[in-house]
Amino acid sequence: MHYMKLKLFATVVLLAAGAMTISAQEGCDQNSSLSHEYVKAGNFKDAYEPWKAVMKDCPTLRYYTYTDGFTLLEGLMKTQTKGSAQYQAYFDEMMAAYDQLTKHLGDFRATGIPTPERVLTNKIQDYLKLAPEIDAKYAYTELRKVTDLQKDAALGSAIFYMLQQSFALLANDATHKEQFLTDYMNSTEWMDKKIADTTSENTKASYARIRENLDALLINSGAATCESLEGIYKDKVETSKTDMEFLQQVLTVMRKLKCTETDTYFQAA
Repeated sequence: MHYMKLKLFATVVLLAAGAMTISAQEGCDQNSSLSHEYVKAGNFKDAYEPWKAVMKDCPTLRYYTYTDGFTLLEGLMKTQTKGSAQYQAYFDEMMAAYDQLTKHLGDFRATGIPTPERVLTNKIQDYLKLAPEIDAKYAYTELRKVTDLQKDAALGSAIFYMLQQSFALLANDATHKEQFLTDYMNSTEWMDKKIADTTSENTKASYARIRENLDALLINSGAATCESLEGIYKDKVETSKTDMEFLQQVLTVMRKLKCTETDTYFQAA
């Protein structure tokens, strides 16, 4: 008799747990559909609370929860004064949503799910566009993670913004000059490869514009003088005579800037 009561109790508990699970799933589905429709209608205010509920209770329900979130949070930021407490709160929530998406990328099985590098690129592009105050070192460091790994497979925008933030660092730190020149050499090499590999004329033209902007950053950096290159590379060439990769890098940069008549160029060659 006692055994039967225990068995009955366990059955009731299991049924109750199952009902709660179904109820929670229904709540997630309802909030997801509700927020998605509101976002499509541009009603970001009413989309916000059901979207937050989905992010909290069922973050892997649908991938579009995240893309909807980025859209609605940017929309809500536009209703606030940039730099205000509420603007900052929405911005912080967007950055956290990108981090949460990266954490759960492996849980989505649908087609078209981006790579972690693409998510990070998108995050930093939104950071540069929307942050109340930009930390160039942070943006540069994050973009370097992408471009160092993907090289010419990185988005053209990631390559450009990486050099742009390197340029911003150089403006406040003269010791960053050599790294800026290295970043310029790498970024132009990657863009040249992208231009050579694409068969789309529209894409080729888009890449060419990015390539021109990379050159403009170099010209405006103040680092584009033969004298400055001499100062950066002279001693290092002397102590790196067996480092062929480094010497080739020096030669490439100096050729690009038409500094082939300098002592350092001949020494490296």
